[in-house]
Amino acid sequence: MRRLPGFLWVSVLSFGLVGCGGDAETDCEGAAVELVDGDCVPIDQSDTDTDADTDTDTDTDTDTVVDSDEDGVPEADDCDDADASLGAVADDGDCDGTPTADDCDDGDASLGAVADDGDCDGTPTADDCDDEDPEYSVTCVVPFTSVSVGSHAFCGLAGESQVVCYGFEGDTAVYGELAATKVAVGYETACALLTDKSIVCWGGEDGVPRFSSGAYIDVSPSRGAACALTEDGAISWSSEDPREKRVVPAGSFEQISCGAAHGAALDVTGAITQFDDLSLMPDPPKTTFTSLDAGYWDQCGVTTATTIECWGKSEADIDWDTFEGDTWPTNWTVPEMMGFTAVGTGYGHACGLDTSGSVTCWGSDGHAALVAPEGTFSDISAGADHACAVTADGMVQCWGSQEVTCTFLSDGELSCE
Repeated sequence: MRRLPGFLWVSVLSFGLVGCGGDAETDCEGAAVELVDGDCVPIDQSDTDTDADTDTDTDTDTDTVVDSDEDGVPEADDCDDADASLGAVADDGDCDGTPTADDCDDGDASLGAVADDGDCDGTPTADDCDDEDPEYSVTCVVPFTSVSVGSHAFCGLAGESQVVCYGFEGDTAVYGELAATKVAVGYETACALLTDKSIVCWGGEDGVPRFSSGAYIDVSPSRGAACALTEDGAISWSSEDPREKRVVPAGSFEQISCGAAHGAALDVTGAITQFDDLSLMPDPPKTTFTSLDAGYWDQCGVTTATTIECWGKSEADIDWDTFEGDTWPTNWTVPEMMGFTAVGTGYGHACGLDTSGSVTCWGSDGHAALVAPEGTFSDISAGADHACAVTADGMVQCWGSQEVTCTFLSDGELSCE
């Protein structure tokens, strides 16, 4: 075997060649050399497959989910990604904070939850006087349910228990602090029976009737005084003058009504007992009644047969300058008809309400009080020379010497024309 010169050997060794010998069978050992055409040559390290650079590209271009308000709804689907209280558009179409299932109109952000606006008219339940009817909103009509008229004013209950009064000279009063079950007006005094069964009175030039503490079931003011029934049905009398004492009958009664100088009470049997100044007041008819109403010097009542009886002083066709009787003649011409449900007695005239809601008036017609308006009514009351009734739509309409129609609005305004 031919040896390579020494310097070549050294040079070859410097390339890291080891154990190369023989011509035909050259044996190459080592990781850095290989056999090429019978010679050991260094391996080109640059050709080494560097695919060991495992693709460490972790796809940092993947889309990042943005949820600024951290409410669990991505920004792209969120009504307002700066407000965690507003969720997905898919669940709240108008993005008003009320879920679609609970929203009055999920395409209109001005209309919120059905729970807060029952009729979905845009007025919250707390401010809506009728949250079942979208025609009524904040300034809707609060209907009168009853009316009582005196010489100078009328008062009525509006809604469930609101006391509202109108003076015929144009004054109005809304007693927001009073919650009443009844309000009644006399000559110049008014009294209310409150929901706690106490009585409060106001008006009067010389003083106001005052009742002792306790529970009452009815009240009726007259001229300068008022009468009432206690919870056990006993008659109680109060005058503007606390020194004035009046004799009242014993017994238990269900209704009471007092005029200028007389009173009458209705018991459970339907019998009427009269009291106070009866020097000229005739006895009541021998029949049974379901209700009664005292006028100035007269009295009317609805009988159990749904007819009306009146007695006492009527101005109709009587010459009082020549009258010399011991009692006032019963000179009433009452309609001979049935079906009456209520009666209002004034000063020599009266008006009755029948089951159809129509009003019929009779007696003295000094101020055209007998010409009742057409329409349907739910309550009736007569004053000195006028009368008032509650219309079917909850307004108070008066006729005779006082012609006015009043509407009470939910904003507390009494509109009269």
